[in-house]
Amino acid sequence: MTNLLETATKAGNFSTLIKAAEAAQLLDIIKNSDSLTIFAPTDEAFSKLPKSTLDGLLEDIPKLKKIVTYHLTFGDVRSDDLIQIDEAPTVEGSILAIEEE
Repeated sequence: MTNLLETATKAGNFSTLIKAAEAAQLLDIIKNSDSLTIFAPTDEAFSKLPKSTLDGLLEDIPKLKKIVTYHLTFGDVRSDDLIQIDEAPTVEGSILAIEEE
């Protein structure tokens, strides 16, 4: 079975997220958990940040870890599931609001 890290790597458009997770020392958690879902920003989404902001985050590991774990939620949440739920608890400790578009 493919893990989240392998899936993100194969997709080819999550290299910045992978770099951030590595800097935050979260790769093992992402790779070894079969009960996490990641709401993964693409490289395109990261490219909209000023370079100085991204560089600053990569140097501020506690803040970076908080941001990356905010994008991780417990359980195997599929796109079809998002229609049925309003929120999801994050690994960071916040509640992520799920809204239909």
